[in-house]
Amino acid sequence: MTVFIAAAASVKAAASYNPEPRAIEALSADGTEESLVIVLPEIFDRFRLLTGEDAKRAETEVLAGRKLPHSMRTGYYDQDADGSYDLFVLVSSADWDPQVAENKATKSIAQELRDFFDSGKARNVTPFDAGKHGGGLSCGLVAGPDGEQTLCAWSDAVNLVGVRLRSTDLTDAARTTLALRNAATR
Repeated sequence: MTVFIAAAASVKAAASYNPEPRAIEALSADGTEESLVIVLPEIFDRFRLLTGEDAKRAETEVLAGRKLPHSMRTGYYDQDADGSYDLFVLVSSADWDPQVAENKATKSIAQELRDFFDSGKARNVTPFDAGKHGGGLSCGLVAGPDGEQTLCAWSDAVNLVGVRLRSTDLTDAARTTLALRNAATR
């Protein structure tokens, strides 16, 4: 009888096992496949991409002597036209980075986002609607050089993009991140 109960429990567990799909299998919100290329826009929502000396100054401040992987692309955005960054974005893509491609082939979007927020030591991580391109979008709170900030990220079949904002409102940060995603996705 004990063997029968153990066998029944194993069958039930196997039948209910529903693993998350790998990130590479993610579809857009309408269920179609998309080739999601990220091109950072010069302007989106209420933000302007910093260039020239303003961008160099922002990068020096953000990186503080650290080096990013050569395959990671960055952008710094100003919201209030003072020449200082208010939003920082890091773009990783399977299109140009074999390590990202490998992660997309082996991890789910939920795993990628969990790893991203764990490495950023984020708290109160909250999922939000990822919009028309599907995948996942979440935001959490992190300690920044000027106090608490918001860290958001989106993941899809090709990209993992992190966004850091000088804000502590998760809902507003998610709205801004989604606006950037919609403006940057081609």
